Order: sequence, then C-alpha cells, then structure tokens
Amino acid sequence: TAEGKAIDGRTSENTKKTIMMELGHNWRFAWADTSKDTPNRSEGYAFVWNTKRVNLAKSKRIGEEEKEFWPQVYNRTKRDLYRKPYFARFVSAKSGSISEIRLICIHTYYGNDNKDDRVKRKKEIEAVLKDVYPRIADKTFLGGKPAYTIVLGDYNMELFDPFRNTGAQVLCYDPQNIILADRWGDFRRIKSVQKEKTTVKSKVDGDENKRKNGGYAHSYDHFSYDVDRFQDVQISVERIDAVAKYNNNDYAEYKEMVSDHVPILMSIELR
Repeated sequence: TAEGKAIDGRTSENTKKTIMMELGHNWRFAWADTSKDTPNRSEGYAFVWNTKRVNLAKSKRIGEEEKEFWPQVYNRTKRDLYRKPYFARFVSAKSGSISEIRLICIHTYYGNDNKDDRVKRKKEIEAVLKDVYPRIADKTFLGGKPAYTIVLGDYNMELFDPFRNTGAQVLCYDPQNIILADRWGDFRRIKSVQKEKTTVKSKVDGDENKRKNGGYAHSYDHFSYDVDRFQDVQISVERIDAVAKYNNNDYAEYKEMVSDHVPILMSIELR
C-alpha cells in the first residue's frame, strides 16, 4: 500500500471489524490516508477512543443541525509537509464538560540519516508547531468550548539536550524544549516533552542484560503543547515498555510482529 495508508482498500473493512470486535462496543475507530506513494510502506494515522471516557466534539454551521466533528487530515497550510497532520476534537463523555481536547497527530519525513534530511525534518516540525498548531488551537467553532491542543506522534527528531551535541537533530531552541510560534503577532511558547528512547534497534546484542537495557535507538516520539494555555494543567508523560511487557524482552520479535516503535503515554488532569 502507499505510505500514509493505515489500512488498504482491500482489507479495511475486515480489519476494522476485527479491531472493533477485540475492543468492544463502547470503542470507536477512525483512520486516515495521507496519499503518499511509497509502495514498500503501509503507514498512516488512527484515533481509537473509548466512548465511556470521551466523545467526538460537536459543532454546527449557521442554519445547519449540530453534528460530530469527525477526525480529518488537515490541509490548510501552505508549508511543505510530507504527510499532512491528522486532527481530532474530543470532549469528556461526562455531562457538563466545559472544554475540549484537540489532538494533532503527525509523522514527519525521515528519508535517510544524513544532514540534508535531518534539516528537512526540522523544517517540518517548525511548520507544524509554528503554523498548524496555532491555526488549530485558535480555531473557534460555533458554540464551541475552550480548547487544549496537543501535537503528538513520530517526530523523527530528538529533543534538545544541552549536554549532548545533537547537531541538526535539535528539535527546539533552548533547554526547556520551547519553540516560539507567531500567530497574528502573538508569540507563544510551544513546549515538547518525552525524552525516553522509543525506537527499536535493528540488531540487539545477545547478552540478556543488554537485551533488557539496550534495545532502543532513538527518542523520536513526543508531545507538544502551548505552555501558557496548559499552565494550570497537570501533565505526566512516560514510555510504555511494550517489548518487556508483551514480548519478554525479545526486541526482534516485537519489531517483526508489532512495530519499530513502542507507545508513549500522556496523562493530563484538567481542573
């Protein structure tokens, strides 16, 4: 399938049914095709959510009935992005929710591990954080609620580390991992978090101790958010060591059967 397709046309319905049967009736699932032609890859975006916890936000246009805002690929940027972001809006399933969570799922260009492609990745991250993020975070929908917006996904970039020479791999500009985004002359601080390594090495040393501690290569998976908007929000992030939890520290098996990344988790507490 083409890169950017989470599920190809021949298997999409069967795969969806299988996933939903495993999850249960209170779960919903949406995926995206960003239509990039790289025949040897089958990657894309997906949102999976538990309707006992969250629902899709609703909005309406003047003169129309209110309806769910279904997750969509965000195309309203002139910046050059290899894959357009996948955007969703959620609200708490509890009655009386007064705010919404907006998620911008990204997967930046990787190419090869050389200077030119690293620079290209950095430019893509800047495009997302400086252009796409403010546009989505500032968007006001008719009858809408205050929004908390988060970028998440595979950045293919390391976070800034003041004690390590990361060269073109530097994602942000200071030790706090903050990039300045300018929207209509309003500068804001966009912070990126999650420094644990999350990509699985192609080869792992056979020594058992090294297999347990040396199976990860890079810290490419992160979250980003507006510091000031989230100043009263409690946030914690962590890596889920799925290789140890589900594959008995067999990195080769995990990479072949599951993914070359492990999941990351962000917990937020809105007051």
